Amino acid sequence: MGAIAEDGTRYLNTLLVDRLHIPQEAIERVEAEEKAVMAVRTRLFREVRPQADVTGRTVILVDDGVATGATMELAVQVLRKRGADWIIVAVPVGPPGTIERFSEVADQCVCLLEPPRFSSVGLWYLDFNQVSEDEVIQALKASMADLRGRNPEGT
Repeated sequence: MGAIAEDGTRYLNTLLVDRLHIPQEAIERVEAEEKAVMAVRTRLFREVRPQADVTGRTVILVDDGVATGATMELAVQVLRKRGADWIIVAVPVGPPGTIERFSEVADQCVCLLEPPRFSSVGLWYLDFNQVSEDEVIQALKASMADLRGRNPEGT
């Protein structure tokens, strides 16, 4: 029904909330739970790699696919607030209309496949296992080591 970002920005799919008659109390409960999870993950991940400065930069947002689009819409919104100059949404698969939808909120959208009978992202993968927090931390550490190798001064 929505998504939240580490800065507290929230995206809520009001059409879905209205259609499913989701009460405000349920939204607030889920939001509080997700904020708690977000706080833990933010602390873990930011210990390894600080938030990137995107001011005046081109940002390519890549995801394994778009289902509801809530997370991607929120990511675009947050990057706009943080001063990104140009935002490209890039996904391998999404429902019909993905390119049109995200071309309206981002500066550009690349979606390789918009199958007419889309039901979920995972159906388009042979292996759609979740990435663990440990795997994310290891990837962040590797990226920081690569950055330091290319720029020993750390600037």
